Amino acid sequence: KIGICGSKVLEFKDPNIIQFAGGYLDIIGSPFHRGAGEVDRGQYDKTEEVFYAMGCSLLIKRNDLDQLEYFFDPSYFAYFEETDLCWRIKHLGYKVMLTPKSMLYHKGGATASKMRNIMIFYLYRNKLWTYKKNLKPPLRQIILGMVSVRMFFTILYRMMSGKWEYGFKV
Repeated sequence: KIGICGSKVLEFKDPNIIQFAGGYLDIIGSPFHRGAGEVDRGQYDKTEEVFYAMGCSLLIKRNDLDQLEYFFDPSYFAYFEETDLCWRIKHLGYKVMLTPKSMLYHKGGATASKMRNIMIFYLYRNKLWTYKKNLKPPLRQIILGMVSVRMFFTILYRMMSGKWEYGFKV
């Protein structure tokens, strides 16, 4: 009943720092990378079920993949594609597991640093698409409403504090 296994992901430049040790969604639908920024002291070295695995290093059985319409949603481009994939696997009755003996040293952010505004757009859009696709009413409406309000205030705060970048840096 295991559909996906994901690696523990460590920072490429500092392999003692965790980038990802299992993914979860918080109460209002934002992704949470467990262990992010923590020094790796073995605190996440137990194989256990998680909500999603990071897309840079996951293993999926071919039979499970054949049950899906597609692997990563081709309309996503970046962000939330692994969350959507893992959610769809869970809908089929399978588990997503963190397998911390499998480790990956990940640079991360290479694409995002070159196209900041475009990537922010994809992050917010794909978050909404993922919840719309994978939740059923009335929970869908509740979560989408909370995520939309949170996104609005995040953008408003970034614009008012001067942290929002106008134009595109390519």
